[in-house]
Amino acid sequence: MKTITLMILSLTFCNVALAENIDPYSTGEQYAWSENCGWLNFKDQWCDVHVSSSKVEGFLWAENIGWINLSPENYGGVLNDGAGNLSGYAWAENVGWINFNPIVPGIRIHYGVTIDSDGKFSGYAWGENIGWIRFDGASTSTVRTCMVGLEDLNNLAEHWLTSDPAADLDSSGNTDNRDLGIFSSYWFDYCPDNWQLK
Repeated sequence: MKTITLMILSLTFCNVALAENIDPYSTGEQYAWSENCGWLNFKDQWCDVHVSSSKVEGFLWAENIGWINLSPENYGGVLNDGAGNLSGYAWAENVGWINFNPIVPGIRIHYGVTIDSDGKFSGYAWGENIGWIRFDGASTSTVRTCMVGLEDLNNLAEHWLTSDPAADLDSSGNTDNRDLGIFSSYWFDYCPDNWQLK
């Protein structure tokens, strides 16, 4: 009974504590693939993943191996260098550590996971007990995070000029220059939680 209660509490905490910025257009761009453990879901109904310019945090779900923690406290988690190059380790209780920047001895090819300027993940992660996890924008296994760009600027201008609440980025009740300042701080960066301009 204690185990079930702890699971429910952890899932509740996970869902409340961390908003997400994966699959900004709700088109299903939330899955990576592993031959040995199946689909990995970055936008599960219980927990989500959040990408920032310094790290990737939260939990993702894999049907065959369970929860994968992208930000374990004891090992630093999955890091982002700000240019979209990921490194570090995620932890899955059933399969161990997953390396987001694996190096294959004797091979000069970069296998690590990267995020491009459109927010699409590509490359491979490696788990000693599960093998390769594929992030590939050209196939059905696609993960995308929200990036602030020209589409958002256009949406902000339309909403701002009509005093539409969607342009009230500081939730002050007014559409003003402070909202433009907030927008400019995210220009060509990862969307903050609950970004309303997509």
